[in-house]
Amino acid sequence: MSILVIDCGTYSIKFIEGRVQKKKFIVEELEEILLEDVRGPNEIDISIHELQQRIISGYLQDQNFHGRIITQLPNEFLTNRYLDLPAKNKKDAELMIPFQLEEDLPFNIIDTHYIVNLYKKINGQFSAIVQIAEKNVFATYRNFLQAYHTVPSNLTSELSVYQSFVEEKKIESNVCILDIGHETTKAYLVYNGIIYTHHISYVAGAAIDEAISKTYDIGPSEARIFKHENSFFLTKSQLDSVTKEQQDFALMMHQTFKDLLSQIDRWLLGHRVKTGQSIEHIYLTGGSANIKNIDNYITERLKVSVSQFMSPGLEKMVSTHEYNALTLGYTMGATNAFKEPAKNFFTKEFASALKDGIKLENTIFSFYRVAIVCLIIIAGLLVESFYFINNDIKTTNREIRQLIKTSDLNLTRKQTAYLRKRPERLQKIVERKNKAINIDLEVLESVPTSSALKNLHTVTEAIKRNTQVSLTKYRGDLTSGYAEFNTKTQRDRDQLIKVLKKLNVNEANIDESKQSSVIISFKGK
Repeated sequence: MSILVIDCGTYSIKFIEGRVQKKKFIVEELEEILLEDVRGPNEIDISIHELQQRIISGYLQDQNFHGRIITQLPNEFLTNRYLDLPAKNKKDAELMIPFQLEEDLPFNIIDTHYIVNLYKKINGQFSAIVQIAEKNVFATYRNFLQAYHTVPSNLTSELSVYQSFVEEKKIESNVCILDIGHETTKAYLVYNGIIYTHHISYVAGAAIDEAISKTYDIGPSEARIFKHENSFFLTKSQLDSVTKEQQDFALMMHQTFKDLLSQIDRWLLGHRVKTGQSIEHIYLTGGSANIKNIDNYITERLKVSVSQFMSPGLEKMVSTHEYNALTLGYTMGATNAFKEPAKNFFTKEFASALKDGIKLENTIFSFYRVAIVCLIIIAGLLVESFYFINNDIKTTNREIRQLIKTSDLNLTRKQTAYLRKRPERLQKIVERKNKAINIDLEVLESVPTSSALKNLHTVTEAIKRNTQVSLTKYRGDLTSGYAEFNTKTQRDRDQLIKVLKKLNVNEANIDESKQSSVIISFKGK
């Protein structure tokens, strides 16, 4: 069966289509759509969730996908509890969960919808990971998905996905999975084969975008591109072996991530207090985990070894640059082959979410009527299509095939192959390339045509090379300038004043009041 994983993020939505083969998830196609590329200039007030569902709905209509769809419930809809249940019988443990939740939650247990991962501990008793949503909020979100026709087969959570992975890979050691996304950073702390606790910080990739934008006075889109392509972290020892500009950038990055490091340090301390054991290793994932040297930087600051999160098989299917951003989505698909798949929130009274669509009888009846109308229209147009339109189509197709093979479009062989089977996908690729070119043109158009150094050139060009005269201070912009010279002899001083008075500048003002220096200020050439 085909599986479509939809990884809904606040920066982009990733569509990963594949299938399970020999207990492995094989990626067949993938596509990433940036939310800001879709948001129109008059859609600033549209919520993230509405924009996400518009994109998903459009994608499903274009692809006409038939198979199993998996996506995650937004984290802000959930609260989690980690319970220790003093019972050695599984049924008794399950019965205890509502009573423990009743004491711990700020709302009534009957107003909740929750899923449970139950585990037996070494002492024979049970522990549970309980993920809870308010029932009316979850029902509203389910209805919201139905309105957009985007109800998935499995509505899971990121916590369930990583817990399923930990169980399948039998990770028993004390480790932390650190997912550095766009808006949030999530830490999942593993102890004795289960995610014992997890935390969320709101210092993530977006904070870096904002810092770069403010520091270098560039737009948000340019800042994001710079972050993904050129940003880096440096360790303390590396700061001494780089240029001043690289030092300044690394210090800015450290200042941005300083609060996140403090939070992670507190989370690791809390784990040590709870369990009596320290976290031995941190696995990085998420789009912002691609930043150069981030693993060495976090290792030095937290004194814990760090490496990239490994999803076996994914590295052979995607590029190194795409790997971290696709880890969560790929793992969501891979859990379908695990002994314990990721939990599904469509349980209890919400188990019928997929049954609320159009009835089969209504679909067949509607199809029958549409088919009759289509046959009548086709019969009327058949002659015209055969004699006139067919020739035009062949000519147009030939021109398009020649056009997409030109080097200007820089299309791969796989992308050009979309013309025959999926031309709408090729159209989207060309539109994205066109949009990227337009952004580059806007950046180039914003570059000033004049230089603030022009006035400095005007001053220095008029003065002949003389070791007895030195320029000690200069300030200037596109419209004015200020220069201060020092001379060693009176003869050189008199000659300098004479030259400055002949300068081709406007409103020149020469200050001879100081014995050791001559100052000129002017409005420009």
